[in-house]
Amino acid sequence: MTTSTQPLGQKVGPYKLIKLIGSGGQSAVYTAIHEKTNHMVVLRAMTIMVRDVDKGIKACEEVLAEIMKLDVPNSVAIESFGHDNGLLYIAMNVMKGGTLLERMRRWNIGDPEKATQLPSVKEVLSIVERLAIALDSLHQQELVHGQLEPGSIMFNEKGEAYLADIGMTRLTKILYRLEATNSFNMTKYSAPELWDGYRPSASTDQYALACIVYELFTGQAPFNAPSIFDLMQAHANDVAAPPHYVRDSLPGSLAMIFWQALAKPVDRRFPNIMAFYNSLYEVLENWPSEPTDFLTFPLD
Repeated sequence: MTTSTQPLGQKVGPYKLIKLIGSGGQSAVYTAIHEKTNHMVVLRAMTIMVRDVDKGIKACEEVLAEIMKLDVPNSVAIESFGHDNGLLYIAMNVMKGGTLLERMRRWNIGDPEKATQLPSVKEVLSIVERLAIALDSLHQQELVHGQLEPGSIMFNEKGEAYLADIGMTRLTKILYRLEATNSFNMTKYSAPELWDGYRPSASTDQYALACIVYELFTGQAPFNAPSIFDLMQAHANDVAAPPHYVRDSLPGSLAMIFWQALAKPVDRRFPNIMAFYNSLYEVLENWPSEPTDFLTFPLD
């Protein structure tokens, strides 16, 4: 019987688990080392829950082989994959800067009463630019991310952002028997159409990125609630407070940009994510911005 996390030191395929990075549902991410080559990787281990295991593994391996052939700039590359003792594992390039989630947690971003440091405006713009290039490239290949959140944004040692977990929505549907389900793993970054059960689109990724950027600018998510039902209602019906209402050092002209990127109707959002970035850049290019170490401080 497998669980969402495995004991450190355990072997999964040819890899030995060294450190737990994060977990959720029946999936967990570790740093791991290849026992023969000593090559370090980031390893995602996912519990296989389908009845026909062989069929599920074959379907997942077809998806992963397709993803490995994609040319997506600024994305975390998959090095190898396989299965072992009820787990599907995916080995990815090590990103020494960890995830955006880890960096946000270090400074309590997301909790307005405890947040101690925010990245500078220019640092946020650098994240958005690189992710816009990655996501628009993915969308041009008629694919979507579908589950964008801080844990799927990673950094190298220079503080450059990379998109991770491409294809996770497809793998999750296969492994967890969600055949007809289009919405799962709902978070405070999930667009209204996901709460309504519709398939994710390029605009869904834009909405999620806008939620993340809003949180980095202000220290709190545009929509948050104590229960999953209230969170669904907030995304469906509420209008996010203008960023300068939350953090008065921000320009008021950001309000219209986030109003569009967080629009409830999909067709009212920006035509692509680079258009969202360009709108932010026009407003913030010359805005006062003191550099911080948010993108580069050591996590250990």
